[in-house]
Parts: sequence; structure tokens; C-alpha cells
Amino acid sequence: MIHLIGERSMKKSSLLILLSLIIIASLSMASCATPAPTTAPVADQPTKVAASTEAPAVSEKEVQLTYLMQQDAVLVPAMQAVVDDFMTEYPNIKVTIDSAPFSEYHTKLGTSFAGGNPPDIFWTDIRTAMYASQGVLMPLDDRITQENRDDYLATAWNETIYEGVTYAVPLHQLTEGIYVNTQMASDAGIVLPTNVEEAWTWEEFMDVAKTLTKREGDATLVWGFSQQRPLQDWSMLPLFFQNTAETLSPDLTEASGYINSQAGIEAMTFMGSWYTTEKIVSVETIPDGFPNGSLAMMQAPSSYRPLLESKFPDFKFTIVPMFKNKSCGVTTGGWNLGIASASKHPEEAWILVDYLTRTAHEKWVTTSGYLPARKSVIEANPQFGEYPWVVFMEQLENCAVTRPATPKYSFYFDTFKQMVVDISVGGDVTSVVNRTAEALDAELGQ
Repeated sequence: MIHLIGERSMKKSSLLILLSLIIIASLSMASCATPAPTTAPVADQPTKVAASTEAPAVSEKEVQLTYLMQQDAVLVPAMQAVVDDFMTEYPNIKVTIDSAPFSEYHTKLGTSFAGGNPPDIFWTDIRTAMYASQGVLMPLDDRITQENRDDYLATAWNETIYEGVTYAVPLHQLTEGIYVNTQMASDAGIVLPTNVEEAWTWEEFMDVAKTLTKREGDATLVWGFSQQRPLQDWSMLPLFFQNTAETLSPDLTEASGYINSQAGIEAMTFMGSWYTTEKIVSVETIPDGFPNGSLAMMQAPSSYRPLLESKFPDFKFTIVPMFKNKSCGVTTGGWNLGIASASKHPEEAWILVDYLTRTAHEKWVTTSGYLPARKSVIEANPQFGEYPWVVFMEQLENCAVTRPATPKYSFYFDTFKQMVVDISVGGDVTSVVNRTAEALDAELGQ
């Protein structure tokens, strides 16, 4: 343009005036233009969820993130689909998923910390307090807005906080129900409960399990009951709360007077009878025993349903609420997402965590079989008020029991497990529980 003006031989003063006008006009146009986004874009969402904190500026340079989760035939493909969506939206962030079976998961994770090469993002459960006390988790409070936090069910945060600091974000929630062989129950004339109010009492449950147990001489053809997670706190802890007992003091440092209270002894006596006097549960694990007809009922989480439906599509089962006694009680919790404090890419790791727990929350819970932890997703989806989801959701909201979030949880887990194993093989209940209380006192009180 200056060249054209020169060709028209404008005077020097006219040239300066025109240049000034051009600059002013350019600035005016820039102030009216739509500003460039200052936060990373998020994918279109079927359900509006709470906003996250403002996303950090992300380099266009390619970043590699490692992500460790539980290995499972349903969970890994479901998560891979969500991560693929993420990488489409953030093409410069490449995510590699690694996995391990639950029985090996925490060993693998602990080994990675010890070796100084942990995954950037990983699943963490009630052991969040333990990892936080070791300094291997990155604090996340400055990244979580109050609006985002408030969109979760209150119990969802129970496993993510240590000494007042948030170290993980809930990925989902989980409770258990009783999966019943529909045909066996029908043949026996058993009426199946549909909600917590109708749930079987301990006595009613025992009667049903004994009715469904089938024997010929010394051989048991069908066991009345089993648990997908047998002889551990996840499955057995609710018995204490169903009988208005607890296993530890409020500060999680004492067991005496709690786990070995009269109510606690009664809870473990009831559990022991499954194996010893009533013989409704097999001590030996029976692979796929429920869908194959060797087990009439199976206590299992909501994530067991999609596994049954995919592997055994012709098998008919009905899900009913957990049994209760003086009150209802079902273990709740699940996996949360943490970021390793040693991660070289904390900003990109947070973008992934936020995407998985907020943007993709609805898709993840729908495809994985886990339960939603976000109120907005629950309220926007009528399916969570319908069978079979409603069986789990009602318990999640009314019967929640949380495992103790102590940094010494591994010791608690091992000690609790030894207690229920000893009782299941005929150990004297009172002696075993008292011995357990003493061991927990000695370790947790330090």
C-alpha cells in the first residue's frame, strides 16, 4: 500500500496521516475480533458437567504419557476407547496404557516407585493415603475447582484425601449386589427383593442360600453362595456395619473395643457359619462357577454384569440388594486417578485426568459397568434409576461403607484377611478376632 501511495506522489505529511489512520483502524479491528481460546478445548459432552480449573497452556510438542490401570477383559478395551477419543482431541499427547491383574497391580505399582520410573497417571484406591504419605503422589487441590468438587457424591472423595490434601480424583464408584441364578430361584419358589427396604435379613439370606445348596451324599453339586472377592475386607467389612459395629476408632489408630466388640464378634460368627456349620460357601474357588451352575448366588460388584453379559450371553441372572441386619451396609469406593509426583509432564497428565474424570465420565461408567460418581451424570441419565443400575445406586446413596483410609492400609488389609481366613477354616471366632485387634493396635497406634 505504501508503494501505491508513493506512485501517486502523495506529500510526506499526507503519507504520515494515512499511516496513522491505518494503524488506528487495525487496532480497532483487533479489539473487536473473537479472542483466541486460552484454555484447552473439550469434546462435545452429552451431559453438562462441572467446569474444571483453567487448563494450562500446552506445548504443541509431542508428549508421551504412561497410564497404569487394572487389567480386565472389559475394562481395558473400554478405557482404550476413551483414551483414543482423548488423543483425537489432543493429538500432541500420546498415551500408552499399561495394566496388571488386581492381584499383581499394587506390587507392580510399588515396584515402579522403588525403581524411580512410575507411570505418569495411575489408578489408586483406598491406598491413596499410603502413597501420599510416601510422597509419590502429586497434590491436586489447586487444580480442582469447588464447582468440580461439588459435582461429586460426597462419599466419592473419601479415598482421595490424606491429611486434608486431595491427591486423586474419583474415576467412578462401585458397590456390590447379589447376583442370583434366575432359573434356580424360580424353581425353588424364592421371591427376590428389588430394593434395600425389601433386602433379605441375615436369617432370610441364610434360608435362601441353604435352599439353593444341592448335595448328593458328601458331594456338593451346587453351592448356595459365593463372593467374587472372597475372604477380604471389601466383601466382609460390610458385615460389621450391618450389625452396627466398626473395625477401627474414628482416628483409625485403635481396633480394640471396635473390631472385637460384641457386635463385631457376632458379625464374624455369622460369616464363619457360611463355611463351617451351614456349609453354603465353598472354600475352594470355582472358576466361572456362577454362570456354569455350580454357584447359585454370587456377591459381586456392578462391573461383574458386563463381564457376564459378554462371556455368557444366554445365562439368565437377577441382581438383588445385599442382605442386611440391623442396618444395610455395602462397601463403596472404586478407583481414582492420581498423578505421580515424579511425572515429567504434570500439565499434560492433569489434562488427561480431567478429561477422563469429567468430560468422559458418562461414557466410561456406561461401558465399564462401574457406577457414576458425578451428580450431573446421575441426574441427566434416567437409566441410573432403572434396573439393574438402581439396585447399586440405591445402596451407594444409602448404605455406603468405606474401607479405612489409613496410610497403613496394606497392613490392615493383610491382617483383616488373615482373620477371616482363620475363621473360615474353623478357628475360634472370639480368639481370632481378639488376636486381630491386638495386632492392629500395635501397628496402627505407632
